[in-house]
Amino acid sequence: GCVWSMIPSDSSGRWPQYFHHSDMRPVAESQVPQGLRSASFPTTGDVFPFKGPYDARSKKAAGGCMDSPGPADPKMYCAFYSSGPGWLGYKWYKFVDQPGLQRLRLTEAQKTFMQQRVERLHRQLSGKDRWIKDGPSELAEVSGAQVVVPPSGMQYGYVPIAVYEGVEKPSGCA
Repeated sequence: GCVWSMIPSDSSGRWPQYFHHSDMRPVAESQVPQGLRSASFPTTGDVFPFKGPYDARSKKAAGGCMDSPGPADPKMYCAFYSSGPGWLGYKWYKFVDQPGLQRLRLTEAQKTFMQQRVERLHRQLSGKDRWIKDGPSELAEVSGAQVVVPPSGMQYGYVPIAVYEGVEKPSGCA
């Protein structure tokens, strides 16, 4: 997770509740709109009654980036992990077809170049390479459910993209 460092001006040790959106300066409660002051938000442990904080299957992303060009394999693969809400569902996309790259509007030549580079990189990896170490690090913590094995035929040039995260096992797991 994020590591925040702040020294309160009043030496109370209390973290400010409100921040200015543009520069993250603390904002006094008296300067915050009443609607925001009276709003309630889930805290750690409060998310578990929900059926999944993230479900791209039923709540489609604007712009169609999840479906066009779409996953290389229509199956949803699932993994359980105890460090989060519980279940992670993902689909395999060709690297250049993953939703996060669609806004770039790459040309066919650019896609071909990038896809070939990624496939070459994947072929060079031995399976014992550790670009991201297991467990906590200075930047992030990787859950075992996030380290997945590609299905046959998708070992080179494909990436898993999360489409579900929630407390209940999603329907349709392969």
